[in-house]
Formats: sequence, structure tokens, C-alpha cells
Amino acid sequence: MKNQKQPIDYQLDYMEHLFYSIKHKKTESYVIHRIWDKLDDTRIRFVVQQRVELPHGKYALADLYLPQIGVFVEINEPFHTSQKKEDDYRNENIVKLTKNDQFIIHCGNSTKDGEWLNLVEIHQQIDQCVAFIKERINQTHDLKPWNMSKWLTVEYHKQKGFF
Repeated sequence: MKNQKQPIDYQLDYMEHLFYSIKHKKTESYVIHRIWDKLDDTRIRFVVQQRVELPHGKYALADLYLPQIGVFVEINEPFHTSQKKEDDYRNENIVKLTKNDQFIIHCGNSTKDGEWLNLVEIHQQIDQCVAFIKERINQTHDLKPWNMSKWLTVEYHKQKGFF
């Protein structure tokens, strides 16, 4: 008897591609993996490097976006202490233009330029971020669970009005 292929788990496939796409960003990859693991809620879609149009034709790439609950997560490595003004401009505009909330995880020591926080300190921030996300999920009464296979249907795209 010939082996039958199992149907594709589109959510698994999506997450594999998501993590593969950020593998060269070691810190972001580590933090996002940990958030995904600690959240342990497959209803929530993760989007990395979400493009946000800023004023004057510029754009920003948000490290992590959770569209169903309107939350952006920024992961700042130590070099961000030297570009605080640019980061503040970007973050303020992301929040203002999208009307979403933002959670920032600082991996660098704010008092010592270029110095990393230790893993325990980073983990504490990740835990706070996950608690914030879980609270937002609990506050979202009309949460529509992420359904990757729905996006692949003709009916879904007909309802959106484009293919």
C-alpha cells in the first residue's frame, strides 16, 4: 500500500518560515522564539519585520507584530542606546499611525553604552511582555483565532475583493 501524504500544517509551515527569515538576527530570533514558546497560544499570529509607513515617505520595520491584538514588540540590542532619538521618533510614529500598543524589550544596558544586559534581566522583560500579551488576549472579547488554511481559499480572497 502506498504511503499517503499528510495534509500540510500551514501554521507550522508559516512559523518555520518566520523563524527561518530572522535567523540572521540572533537576538531578535532568540527573544521572539521565547515569546512564542512562553505564550503557547496558537490562536495568535506572529508577523516579523512588519513594515509601517512613516511620514515623509519613510518606513519602519517593527520587529514583531501581533495583528489580532494590536501589539508591536521592539527588541533593542545595545547599539540602540546610541540612536535613541531615531528610535523614539520611529516608536512614537508607529503607535500614533497604527493606533496599536508597543512593548519594548531592552537587551542593552541603558547606563553603559554598548553593554548587554544579562540573560536573567532579558528574560524578566520577556516575561513582562508575555504577561502584557496574555492580558491583551484576555481583554479582546472578539478575538478571531489565527486560521492559516482559511487564507488559502478562493472564498477568503473573494470576500477581501482581490486575488
